[in-house]
Amino acid sequence: KAIADDPQADLDKALPALDQALASLKNLTRNDVVEVKALKNPPAGVKLVMEACAIMFGHKPKMVADPSPTAKPGAKVADYWDSSTKMLADPTGFLDSLMTYDKENIPADV
Repeated sequence: KAIADDPQADLDKALPALDQALASLKNLTRNDVVEVKALKNPPAGVKLVMEACAIMFGHKPKMVADPSPTAKPGAKVADYWDSSTKMLADPTGFLDSLMTYDKENIPADV
């Protein structure tokens, strides 16, 4: 019984967050997506959300030079902004893909 209770407790914590995320998603408009698409250098929070979307939909990152001052010469980091702008090219389609995402069957690597 204790083994079954642990996953249920995790699920009970996660479900309110999922419900809140779905409610927020329903408030997004096409114009919101167009505004994000127009950003040349988006804030870190926007980049993080779009990186998560790119990963969810299986888009690959572009490997770019690591911009951090402590990076070793030639070091590369994954940059999902290029993939993100491709997803945002069709604002209505992007919103539809978020609304219809199969949250019940998320692959383990996501």
